[in-house]
Amino acid sequence: MPGRDFAAERLAGLAIWAGTGSAETLATVYEHLGGLLRALHTVSSALTLADTLAAWTEVAPSREAFLRSCGVVQSAFYDRLRQVHTHLCPELPPTVVERGRAVRRIVEGLAGHRSLLARYGEPPPAAVASAADLLHTIDAAAVQAAESVLMVGRQLWQVRLWEEWTTVAPSYEAFLEEWLGVGTALGTRFSAVWESVADLDPQRRPLRRLELLCTLAAGSRVDTTRPTRKEVRHAARTASSPA
Repeated sequence: MPGRDFAAERLAGLAIWAGTGSAETLATVYEHLGGLLRALHTVSSALTLADTLAAWTEVAPSREAFLRSCGVVQSAFYDRLRQVHTHLCPELPPTVVERGRAVRRIVEGLAGHRSLLARYGEPPPAAVASAADLLHTIDAAAVQAAESVLMVGRQLWQVRLWEEWTTVAPSYEAFLEEWLGVGTALGTRFSAVWESVADLDPQRRPLRRLELLCTLAAGSRVDTTRPTRKEVRHAARTASSPA
């Protein structure tokens, strides 16, 4: 997914929130939403190509063994992640609400709460990379995606704590629903996951860490409550058996 450079992203974000009194913080939310979409697109495309080329044979005797080595608990998560790049437009959405809605669709899709239907079809075949390069790209993009999940959560936590939403919306819920497009439930859980980050093992394998963060952020189909630290610790401790 091609993306604008950091300076262009910052200027675009500041332009959206200009005059709000909290432009710097809100522009950063815009950037991190874009960073999450870009990283998810990259890891999804790389996983698809790696599967096509059976790149996992470089490090494991089977696809299932490769998933176990990555720490992925649900093979369904891996399969959904492979679909993400066909769901996203090749260019980042230009507005914050479009980015928020895209993040919401994808995170809920990765958790199995909605279908990740292809919207744009398969992109043109990428240049064939070596298996080692592909596996490195997958790990690096998964690290970036997980970091972006946490950074979105941190910024939403800050917006709520300092009540920066008051400059653009009548309530924090309206800010999450109408201004950011992530929705109240997902936005609230993003923030709570950031608050519980100390309970998440930073040494966990990149794809497993991304799976855990997306699962915690999405919650259950009907759950709109914030995950407690006990829930985060339990998920991090018990969701470790291979698929």
